[in-house]
This record gives sequence, C-alpha cells and structure tokens, in this order.
Amino acid sequence: MPFSITTFLHAVLLFCTFAFTPGPNNLLCVFLGKEYGYKKTFPFMLGACLGRMVITILLVTIGEAILFRLPWEQPLLMALGSLYMLYLASKTINNGIKAKKNIIIETKPLSLWHGIALQCANVKGLLVQIALIAAYRQATYIGNLSFFLLLNLLMLATLSLWVLLGKHINPFLNKNPLANFLFNLFLGSLLAWISLRFLYSGVTDLLTFMH
Repeated sequence: MPFSITTFLHAVLLFCTFAFTPGPNNLLCVFLGKEYGYKKTFPFMLGACLGRMVITILLVTIGEAILFRLPWEQPLLMALGSLYMLYLASKTINNGIKAKKNIIIETKPLSLWHGIALQCANVKGLLVQIALIAAYRQATYIGNLSFFLLLNLLMLATLSLWVLLGKHINPFLNKNPLANFLFNLFLGSLLAWISLRFLYSGVTDLLTFMH
C-alpha cells in the first residue's frame, strides 16, 4: 500500500480506536496516575512506547508471518503474557485492599523496564500491531518502518490521557478509602478478566496442538 496522508490518517483513526479501549497499558496508566501522578508515571509510559517500537521493528524486519511461523508460538506467547498481566492485576487489587485498611506503605511506581516488559507480555497490543502492519504494509522496508514507528508515537499521547484521568480522580478517592478500594478492585478485576480470557485462549489452542 503506497504511503499517503489519507492512508496514514485512516491508520491513526484505527490505532486510536484500539488505544482507547480497555487494555493492560490503559488500566495500569489509570492506576499509576492515581497512585503517583504524571511525572512519576512518565518513565513507565516511555518504556511502554519504547517496547512497542522495538516490537514494531522486529515485526517489520522479520515479518509477522516468520515471527509466528509455527502454529503453537502465538498461543504460547499469549499464555505466558497473560500470567504476567495477572501478576500486575494482583498488585493493583492489593493496593486497593491496603487503602481500605488505611495501611500506609511506601511503594514505587513501575519503571521504564516494567513498561518495556509489559509490551512483550501485552497480547492485545501485539495482535493489534500485527493487524495494523498486515492492513497498512508499505511498498518498501524504510517506508514500512517509518510509517509504523510514526504511528506508535501516538501511544505516548493516549497513555498520557489515561494517566491524567487517574491523577485527577485521586483527590476524591483519597478522601474515601472505600471508594479507593472499589476503584482499584474494578481496575484490577478488569485487567485480570482480560488476562484470563487470553490465558484461556492460549492454553486451549496449545492443548489442541498437543492433541
């Protein structure tokens, strides 16, 4: 597909549609924004963007067909990535339990490396990236790489909106431990639900291949 402004804007619209639906990145950014604010969450967001760019480079360079040349690779990655997301979901819920019990504990925001690691485990993000590359593949390697790296720059803006959402509802939640607990429980449960869905799909497909 030849590069054009119209094509790129169409890809931007599709990317933003995916970016604003609930997923691991967005849910964690709301949680981190609530807990630590924008400045302390920025390294995680930067790591998420860098991780997505590394994956984009690998997908464009190696090719999505080669990366998943074996039928069991995708469900295996899906299952392993889901386990990591379940771990992050448990941390979110645990923070809510501590808030309800008025337990004050010094915690650290997720780092740049956490953001990079999450992209390797983020099944939704990986599948979306493959779909976008398949739909908007450019004629040349440089054009392909430039197109999708430029598209990924939007990720920082979308994550920022989720972080700011968490930050601005924090004053209300801090005054009400029960609301804080319920909010964290909702975010953690939603993240766990997404993770379990991917885990179930991955394990089911792996068992099918084994038989």
